[in-house]
Amino acid sequence: MAESEIVLYDLACTKNECFSPAVWRIRMLLNYKKVPYKTVFLEFQDIAPTLEGLYVSSFPGVLFLGRKFGYRKP
Repeated sequence: MAESEIVLYDLACTKNECFSPAVWRIRMLLNYKKVPYKTVFLEFQDIAPTLEGLYVSSFPGVLFLGRKFGYRKP
């Protein structure tokens, strides 16, 4: 059985500095365990379409300033 590659989704970097501490911890753990993975950087506007394409369900009814947001960022 072939092993599937881990895909780590991260917020796109600005000025070559990644700023998502939740993803830092995961990346550090994968590196420590020497687990192969690939990183896909996403802009904020690309998060919902990407997750919908992967059939990841959204949080129901998250409202902020009168707008419904289906996905939250860590």
